[in-house]
Amino acid sequence: MKSNLFKTVGRVGIYALVAFSVFWGMRNATAERRDGAVAVQNAAGSALPQGAFSPSPSPTPTPTPTATPQQEINGTGSFAGPNGGQAHFFIFDVENEQITQKYLEGAFGYSDRGSHITFGTGKINTVTINGNQAAFTGTATIGKSKQQVDFTVSVTGNQMSPTADTFSISMSNGYSASGTLTKGSIRIDNGED
Repeated sequence: MKSNLFKTVGRVGIYALVAFSVFWGMRNATAERRDGAVAVQNAAGSALPQGAFSPSPSPTPTPTPTATPQQEINGTGSFAGPNGGQAHFFIFDVENEQITQKYLEGAFGYSDRGSHITFGTGKINTVTINGNQAAFTGTATIGKSKQQVDFTVSVTGNQMSPTADTFSISMSNGYSASGTLTKGSIRIDNGED
């Protein structure tokens, strides 16, 4: 009875750690907002006194580009490790919206205690969706040595039974893991609805 309590508390702790890692990654990945100066023009069109600020001419308007549908993938859950080993936990919410010159909107947290890999990152590079299949790539820092790795996550979502959703991750350091969800769900929104 006591060991079941510790297992439950351990799972809650991992979820909290992954959620905190994701929050921290999102906080650090947020783009800086820059406020532009607003020029005030003389509404009457009269000449300004000599030495006064002269507003620059109004820029020629540029055509508004056609909006790309906002694609988003989000999910949270767990899947079993190899041979029924320790569960792997994940949480993510990523979009194909550019927030900096290098990164897209979103954050990803992952934990595999058996392999000593737990991280949260807001460095998302690509998001692709094809029906109920989706993938995203990014960069994370893992371990005490602060090793930088590139990762690719592939998912299947929107299944009639959420436990039919799948999650797969591979990293540039050779780590990989995949499985069918035992808890949670994955939602894929291609932006067309």
